[in-house]
Amino acid sequence: MLKDQTGNFWISTTNGLSKFNPEDETFKNYNIKDGLQNNEFNGGSYYKTKSGEMLFGGIDGFNSFYPENIKDNNYIPPIVLTSFKKFNEEVNFSKQLTSIKEIELSYSDNIFSFEFAALDYSAPEKNRYAYKMEGVDEDWVFVNADKRFAAYTTLSPGEYVFYVKGSNSDGVWNEKGVKVLIKIIPPFWQRLWFIVLVTFLLLGIGYFLFRRRLRIIRMKVELQSAHDAQLSIMPHSDPINDKLEISGTCIPAYEVGGDFFDYFLLDNDQKKFGIIIGDVSGKAMKAAVTAIMTSGIIISETRSNKSISRILENVNSSIINKIEKKMFVSLCICVIDIVDKTLTIANAGLNKPVILTNGTVEFLESEGPHLPLGVVTKVQYIETSYSLKSDDLIILTTDGVNEAQNNDRELFGDERLKNHLLSLNRENLSVAEIKNSIIKEVQKFTRKEKPNDDITVLVIRII
Repeated sequence: MLKDQTGNFWISTTNGLSKFNPEDETFKNYNIKDGLQNNEFNGGSYYKTKSGEMLFGGIDGFNSFYPENIKDNNYIPPIVLTSFKKFNEEVNFSKQLTSIKEIELSYSDNIFSFEFAALDYSAPEKNRYAYKMEGVDEDWVFVNADKRFAAYTTLSPGEYVFYVKGSNSDGVWNEKGVKVLIKIIPPFWQRLWFIVLVTFLLLGIGYFLFRRRLRIIRMKVELQSAHDAQLSIMPHSDPINDKLEISGTCIPAYEVGGDFFDYFLLDNDQKKFGIIIGDVSGKAMKAAVTAIMTSGIIISETRSNKSISRILENVNSSIINKIEKKMFVSLCICVIDIVDKTLTIANAGLNKPVILTNGTVEFLESEGPHLPLGVVTKVQYIETSYSLKSDDLIILTTDGVNEAQNNDRELFGDERLKNHLLSLNRENLSVAEIKNSIIKEVQKFTRKEKPNDDITVLVIRII
């Protein structure tokens, strides 16, 4: 901690550099995006010269600066709308969107969204935004720069005003922002003159159309909700570990399946890195809800330092009376001991893990029963352990890979996966590139970018 000439304290931390103003008791935080050598600084590595220059040392060097030269960004950024979509498709207007003051929609345009931006590029990732739809949102909805959009569904016919405002990287807001009038035109069967003319016929047709449209809306909303719910329980970025290189992803099917995966630590010493990968039978919201429930139970169980076979047994007991009889959960739990370099697996009906080592591909068997979770009340799962070496690759997949079909109804199968892995020049590829290559190989085989079933692939390299 160093004090500058104006009385502010500059404090280095393990998560950036902070300026504390003792008069108003406020902090101003700086990170690597502001020019720091790294977010992590070293304890005791600081110095203030006679001229007032401050130096703080970190893991990638040091930062030096004069506090009086660090100025806040007082620029008030213009706010603009950059995109308007209906049903996730861009709408092209006859003039620029920035000059549009009113948008007229049909009642059937029940899913639409705005994208917006603050025109301040000093550190755009630190810009913030707030939006609201008058008549829908009671308060402002605040979002960060990575979520510069607002989506609305099933708004009733009428007039609404959409407002959006934003700030620059130092929190200086453009309170005026922009606004757009939204007019949603009612369906023709709600107009008085038409009701008078067709009377009972209109009522019959109107009821039929309403029910049909409602089913379509519900299906689209359910699929979108299931998609969002499914992705919400999975990691949004690859974990960072000194002993492992990991990359995983899930590509949901059109109707949204029940794939999910997650990472966890099985011990307090943080030497046992765990991975769960699962596939719920069924589609849409039922599968998504079951995936969320199962994932939550597993993560809760991992906190009690149980063996992974015991975790599977407890999860099976917990969900068997909570899911429909025709549903089940295929699940594999893997634990990598990063110190002893061992892999332990317990598999409940999911694809066999694959290991690529010394130019050979092996599908790893696990002992004991392989019944999916939720099939029978009591199952005693057994763990199986394997030794690992540096540069070994472990590949985990769901049946969206090996059961992918082409137009001739041929399956992708384990043999194609094996041949593809053997063809890779893995020394020049990251695990993310290997993961993407597997997905592209499946898409090339099926000739579909949107699969019929979820595709989940995780690739782990032992360092």
